[in-house]
Amino acid sequence: MLTAVLAPALAAQTPPAASSFGGLVEVNVVNVDVYVTDRDGSRVTGLKKEDFALFEDGKPVEITNFTAVAGPPAGVPSQGTAAEAPEVAAAPLPAATPDTWLNLAVLVDNRHLRPENRTRALEQIRQFLARTLRRNDRVMLATYDLDLTVRQTFTEDAAALGAALRQMETLASFGLQADQSRRSALRTMFALHELEPCSYDMVKPVEGYAEETRAEARLTIEALKVLVNSLAGIPGRKAVLYVSDGVPVTPGEELFQVVFELCGGGAATSGLPGAAPGRESRLGDYPQYPAQQALLDAQKYSVAKQFEDL
Repeated sequence: MLTAVLAPALAAQTPPAASSFGGLVEVNVVNVDVYVTDRDGSRVTGLKKEDFALFEDGKPVEITNFTAVAGPPAGVPSQGTAAEAPEVAAAPLPAATPDTWLNLAVLVDNRHLRPENRTRALEQIRQFLARTLRRNDRVMLATYDLDLTVRQTFTEDAAALGAALRQMETLASFGLQADQSRRSALRTMFALHELEPCSYDMVKPVEGYAEETRAEARLTIEALKVLVNSLAGIPGRKAVLYVSDGVPVTPGEELFQVVFELCGGGAATSGLPGAAPGRESRLGDYPQYPAQQALLDAQKYSVAKQFEDL
């Protein structure tokens, strides 16, 4: 057993009394017991403090004390003095059972992955599985294309996983289409802005892009829900590794930000075409789209609630 100790937090609880020296100090430490095994479940020994990294809420925490323990289990009384004590074998690790095995579902989101990133991600997955999986751990491989498709059911067969990953390399990925749709909406919005600066018509391509992207985001979240729900009846530990270039929480928000700057929200510093002072002289008699409205309209397409539910 290895014990890593978090950095202590020192806080004076009460000021010292006038007739005494010093004060009351509370020292808070957190002991973290770590059992390290290799892929076959055998104990790994000889590790040092620098072999570990400790995090709390995603932030690194200093390990102030470190002790490798290879003595009797807790509660076993010592026999004689330290010089006379016989060697005692280290406490055995609990036997692996189906409840402790890992079931890892890997979902590769081809809908939101660019081809070059997908190629790199699949290679990283291959290395991760080879380095991390232990005996009795199982992996399922799935893709989200236009539908959720299981490419390899749960298995611990490395050869089967390798074959499925090679087959996944041949599938189409659609991340570039999202880039093209965003650029197309931006070009159309700029062209309409040139004709009628800050008209409601110039916002329509942005709204169309946001609506289309939101629909895709919702379908992706639903696919993730289906995958998570499918794990409910499987015993043991379960994890989902989701591989994607990213699903926007507020689809179209970046284009609404451009509209905001074009129409006066950030005209002094944006540097965008048509966002310079003096633009107002070109305005016609048509209704003007308020800059602040762009920030409000962007939130209409948010899928934050769906992510929270997931």
